[in-house]
Amino acid sequence: MQRGVEAGKKRKKEQLGDAALLRRQSASPIAFPENVNRQASGFPGSFRPRLLQDNCPLKGVPRCHPASRRYRTADGTCNNPKEPWKGSAMLPMQRFLRRRIESVRRSIFGSRLPSARDISVRIHRDRNHEMPSVTLMFMQWGQFIDHDVTSVVKSRSFGGSIPQCCDKGAWGCCSQS
Repeated sequence: MQRGVEAGKKRKKEQLGDAALLRRQSASPIAFPENVNRQASGFPGSFRPRLLQDNCPLKGVPRCHPASRRYRTADGTCNNPKEPWKGSAMLPMQRFLRRRIESVRRSIFGSRLPSARDISVRIHRDRNHEMPSVTLMFMQWGQFIDHDVTSVVKSRSFGGSIPQCCDKGAWGCCSQS
């Protein structure tokens, strides 16, 4: 019995070792820069501005379902019949115009204004009040109550009139007390 357990453990270690070796070999060109060939990788070696399509060329035209002529697709492909990739999900975006950042914002009196981040940090201090007696279930319960209360029947109808009440105890009717 003991030999069978030991043999099983050894087999498991060998399998895990093979998986780890496979992962290391598949990641080695990425993990170790000396193995990366700059020309083969397409890295230009400089950070000059380039068009995104030069760096990320789209692979052909997407296959558009006939329904995409009438309805929009979930991922955004084929929504534009002339350029089916435009507006699709998971594509990098490029600015139409260069960024224009104002160097310093000034008040009406000419003095320099603090950044919005500085104001936010000063007003909203990050305080962590740990409460061991409160768990995530406390928040879930509060959200359940909130959603239940907001789903209650309104006391006024659309025109501002009071809803007609039926016999007490009937489902869906309001009670007058």
